[in-house]
Amino acid sequence: MLVPCIRPQVRANGSTEYVSTVMNVAAPLTSNAIYTLLCNFIPDLVFRFPMPVSLIIVFTIRTLQFACVHAG
Repeated sequence: MLVPCIRPQVRANGSTEYVSTVMNVAAPLTSNAIYTLLCNFIPDLVFRFPMPVSLIIVFTIRTLQFACVHAG
């Protein structure tokens, strides 16, 4: 989010001049639900979520294989 601001700038001769600029400020996550969903939740879902699910699937299959071998 761009916010207008005024900043003091000291010149070489010691005088102060006020310059109008624009500052880039991060928007709070609660202000825009779509931004929060697209930029936080979906990348977390894509990059963090598959690994635990994959491990659970692998360990479940190995446990079932182990149980079948020792049951028979």
